[in-house]
Amino acid sequence: MLFLFAGIVLLAMKYLEFGPVALWPWWGVLSPFGLAVAWWAWADASGYTKRKAMDKMDKRRQGRIDKQRDAMGVGPKYRTERNDKHGEVLANEAARKRERTERERDEFEAREEKRRKAVGMGGKDK
Repeated sequence: MLFLFAGIVLLAMKYLEFGPVALWPWWGVLSPFGLAVAWWAWADASGYTKRKAMDKMDKRRQGRIDKQRDAMGVGPKYRTERNDKHGEVLANEAARKRERTERERDEFEAREEKRRKAVGMGGKDK
């Protein structure tokens, strides 16, 4: 497509006798059109055009699938949000567990101190 655009611009410049292109030979002005034809022939023969068309169709198809999954609440956006929420839940659970463990340890130490006082050992170890 770039060759075609360049050919049209050079052709207009040659026809209007504008700038240095007015002095160029016609084969130089028309060469981008020949390059465009060669490019299209190569692209069709190598399958480049077909691959690009298939990639475009696959992207559109995947977009429709993702849109439907999002509408159902199971799409990639939902999964990411759910995973983030799940991570927050896990972090909150871990914090609660740490607090519970610290509280249980403090309670245990308090009971042990009471027991030592009752036995006559007198508080914490010296």
